[in-house]
Amino acid sequence: MECEEMKNKGNASHKRPIVVNESVGSDDELSSEKKLKTNSRELVKNLLSRVMNDSSHQKSVFFINLTRSIHDMGIEPINVLDYTLSWMLTERKSLKDEEAGFLLKVMSKVLPSCDEDKVRPLVSRIILVAQPFVEDASSHCCIKASEIIYTLSKITGLDEIAVLIRLQMNDSSDYVRDVAVKVMGIVASALGIHVVFPFIESCCRGIEPLRVRCAAIRMVEQFAVRIGCTLLPHLSSLIELMEFGLLHKDLEIVRIMITALSLAALAKAVAPYGYEHFKPILHRLFDFFSRDGVGFIHRRGKVLGALVKLFTCIIQLLTYPYPSDINWNVANGVLLVSRLSVDDEEMKEIGFEAIKSLVEIKDVPL
Repeated sequence: MECEEMKNKGNASHKRPIVVNESVGSDDELSSEKKLKTNSRELVKNLLSRVMNDSSHQKSVFFINLTRSIHDMGIEPINVLDYTLSWMLTERKSLKDEEAGFLLKVMSKVLPSCDEDKVRPLVSRIILVAQPFVEDASSHCCIKASEIIYTLSKITGLDEIAVLIRLQMNDSSDYVRDVAVKVMGIVASALGIHVVFPFIESCCRGIEPLRVRCAAIRMVEQFAVRIGCTLLPHLSSLIELMEFGLLHKDLEIVRIMITALSLAALAKAVAPYGYEHFKPILHRLFDFFSRDGVGFIHRRGKVLGALVKLFTCIIQLLTYPYPSDINWNVANGVLLVSRLSVDDEEMKEIGFEAIKSLVEIKDVPL
């Protein structure tokens, strides 16, 4: 008896069927709607289980004919999506990369065909399934997971996604917050800065925990990476939103470094435009550091390196004819670079980049 049970278990693991716990009564007890849903789930289960064990060529043929196949079988795309989510959530730890990639590809294929009203209740589950794959940029699954989040944002908008992301921004785990930041970057690339800006603003300016504000600032860096120069019309608002996190000497060092790197990413994204928007940052930055040297005492190491990187990215936005304060900026920039530690290779590289940018400014003595 035990041998027979073990044999059945072995066959089950080979075919990788998914067991979803749901009470199914007799035909007389079930409504026609529930019977239809149950039958659809069984069809989806059999279809995906069969294809999962096919060759790569057969899988390619399956994806080409996927939409036609589920239509011919009388299955709604939302049922395919729902069952695939259940599969990935219940067996996420045992799925191999190839299997996870297959299921993500199924989701990305059927999601655009689903109705908005039917997708909304599944938003949290879709995000939770896709999130772990977004973190690994080198993985093929990352591309599919990003496509799913992008398409989901187009279908449902920001509201449902923002509720989940806001909870994750206050999570004690760095990993959870990192993934939430990247997801919001994908959402912004789908919906536009003007849609997500009120959410970021509320997280930065509200009475929020420090980790929430830091996550919101890092989201701006993701916007710069994913959206690029198209955020130029919103540059002034984004800078105004973040500059408070850079220039107060009582703020936590981590927050200052995160803000500096995010502003540097913004400057890179809009180059060679936008210097006028960053001028207040330079002036307030140098004013702060020149105040009895207090700024230099508290901002050493990687924090100072981040500030020098920010200075470099802003200086690289300069175009001829130069503004009247160029000599003042260069002089303070040289002073800033001179404070970098020469023992750290990363700091050396940052310093050399800054000096190179200063040397390239014509007709200005160093």
